[in-house]
Amino acid sequence: MTESALRYYILSSSIIRQYFGAKNLQENTRINTISPLSSSTTNHSKETISKLNDHIRACVKNAILDDIISKNFTQRIKLKYNDKHALPVDYLIIS
Repeated sequence: MTESALRYYILSSSIIRQYFGAKNLQENTRINTISPLSSSTTNHSKETISKLNDHIRACVKNAILDDIISKNFTQRIKLKYNDKHALPVDYLIIS
């Protein structure tokens, strides 16, 4: 695993713990899933929020396959992020 991938997993883990804590998956709804993916996440870049969303969705899909939960509460959630945290793309121009 690369160092940058490890950083994303650690960040995702801390955000998930902060918002979901020890709550059971069965207790989650779309309403309380919107909070971590929209409110304080405006402190992070689009890439970070997209990866967090991917991690949460993967966990939920696995829980559905394992019959732990029956509904995917991550569907139709609009992600919010901070464009100021995006890295600018500089192109090399050769004349």
